Amino acid sequence: METSSILKDFFSSLKHFKPKKLNISLTLEKQNKKLIGIQKKQVILKRKQKLTVLKKYKQNQFFKEGINLLMTCITTKYSSKLLADFISTQIETLKFHNFFVRFVKNTLNLLNSSHFCSKIKGIKINIKGRFNGHPRAKNKLIQISNLPALLKKNLNVDYFNKTAYTSNGTVGVKVWIYQN
Repeated sequence: METSSILKDFFSSLKHFKPKKLNISLTLEKQNKKLIGIQKKQVILKRKQKLTVLKKYKQNQFFKEGINLLMTCITTKYSSKLLADFISTQIETLKFHNFFVRFVKNTLNLLNSSHFCSKIKGIKINIKGRFNGHPRAKNKLIQISNLPALLKKNLNVDYFNKTAYTSNGTVGVKVWIYQN
């Protein structure tokens, strides 16, 4: 039951990014009906297993907004400002930052591995500051796909940085999105 509710939330967020009508055509042969049915069930099970990774984040306030926003960042160009703003505002409001950073990393990995209308080749997010009230600053690096060396001139890289002001001090958020 829990997986079906996660699937409903996920597919409801997909409706915003897909056209209203979607034509799917299947060609079945009489001999391979059982085999095709088994393959479809295996694909559905794999999708459910991938989405169960996000099950532990469902209770949080940032879940629906986060999935919608991360889907937007992957499917549209020049969205580094949007992603940096989202991460910095969540870090300012949340008490436990590591949980949120894991959510962003797992969701981006899941969306990137599903090859869903991706207009990007890679994302690099660097979050630097005092997490969860620790006395020393830490550096969290989220890197999805392989980014080329960012010093090359002819790359289409969208960059934005933002500062989050927390009770423990400032946290810097830098986002690089390498586009097709």
